[in-house]
Amino acid sequence: MKLFLEGLNCANCAGKIEKLVGKMPNVQAASLSLATGSLVIDEGEGFAQDETYDAIVKLVHSLEPHVVVSKNRKSTAAAEPCGCDGHGHEHTHHPGEISQSAGHSHAGALGDMDKRQKLELITAIGLFILGFVFQAFLPANLEVVTIGIFLGAYLLAGYRVILLAFRNIGQGQIFDENFLMTIATFGALVLTEWPEAAGVMIFFGIGEYFQDRAVDNARRSIAETISFNAITANRVGPEGEVVIDAKRVKVGDVLVIKPGEKIPADGIIMDGISHLDTSPLTGESYPRKVEKGDEILSGMINGNAVLKMRVKKDYENSTAMKIMHLIEEASDKKGKTEKFITRFSHYYTPIVVFSAIAMAIIPPLLIPGASWETWFYQSLIFLVVSCPCALVLSIPISYFGGIGRASKEGVLIKGGNYLDVLYQADVFVFDKTGTLTQGEFKVIKTVAAPGFSEAEVLAVPQLPGNTIPTTPLGRQLRPMPKLLLMKPG
Repeated sequence: MKLFLEGLNCANCAGKIEKLVGKMPNVQAASLSLATGSLVIDEGEGFAQDETYDAIVKLVHSLEPHVVVSKNRKSTAAAEPCGCDGHGHEHTHHPGEISQSAGHSHAGALGDMDKRQKLELITAIGLFILGFVFQAFLPANLEVVTIGIFLGAYLLAGYRVILLAFRNIGQGQIFDENFLMTIATFGALVLTEWPEAAGVMIFFGIGEYFQDRAVDNARRSIAETISFNAITANRVGPEGEVVIDAKRVKVGDVLVIKPGEKIPADGIIMDGISHLDTSPLTGESYPRKVEKGDEILSGMINGNAVLKMRVKKDYENSTAMKIMHLIEEASDKKGKTEKFITRFSHYYTPIVVFSAIAMAIIPPLLIPGASWETWFYQSLIFLVVSCPCALVLSIPISYFGGIGRASKEGVLIKGGNYLDVLYQADVFVFDKTGTLTQGEFKVIKTVAAPGFSEAEVLAVPQLPGNTIPTTPLGRQLRPMPKLLLMKPG
């Protein structure tokens, strides 16, 4: 079974969900990909799909209330139908955007770092700085004002973390970064280290903000790279040509494909001759000539002429969608290091907590003259430095960031395990066209025959009666920057 989690940006939260789903009855294993937001479940004997789905929804909402669980992903490239058939207006959509009902900052239980949370964090930073100013210039008898400012900064930056920590404790999820941050800052308050308590929460919030941005940017880059399918289609019916959502294309529909448009579904050409850019599917930019009777596939881009086609496969069963599904399934594969860290994280945080307790208690008992306050303070430092955000989250975020950065450059790495293989590679062999080059022609130089000037040569295609060809080479004559003419012999 495969489910999709919309709005999940937190690697640690994803790890907790993956672990708990894997322990459900009749579930052999579970794998949650932060890159695609997909949860893949290996079904065991007696697996009840509906019951398991309901249990997963309940589990996810108990841990991350804002995350939406669904059996079908909202398409990253196709917008929802706007109900505007026949109006003849244009649609403007952004294929790389990922639809999310809410983003996520796992520092807060209320979803992604929205404007309110950003304002709270910025205000906390301002109060934090103001606190140091007051601490430096206010007299000692007004110290309570400085303390109040630091406490205000602490609460603004950390109240969501504290609430989340207590909520997770109530649900049996004790050992996580929210718990460590809460314990460490409570200890700082007990020691009257007001600036340190506020500073820890503020820097934790800043880290969460940058993590959310990194995840969102990487996910957007990946979505743009694997977005092969069209957004809209021009369907011909009794009422004439109308613009519809590409997802509503059905077998037997007659579509008109205009120059520059993506083909929304697989089909057969009924009328027209054109050249297609097949690079979104094949990686090869060489223009493919097609005419009446030829089969064309979704995701290809029409070149120079209008085509009329009859649909053979609907949107969901089209070639482009099949490729996207295969890529998403491959993206679920994790690298060896990522798998190890996932297992290691189950034991890491409890070890850190108990080590901190031992650090606070054992040295004062065994070392003569050791101060309880000093070692308690050292144990709090140990808690902050050893927070799983520093290690456990760094590995999956590094994999995800690497895949996202490569996607931004148009390189699709299908999963963390393939990233590991690339690390071990010594030699890379590239297909030139469409990989190292774009396969697009450019006019770079004009060479006039004897008796003709460069201006006369450039003016030839524009003379009355001359038609600029619509072939890939001919299209480069339209802008007329510089014309390359090869001399005979």
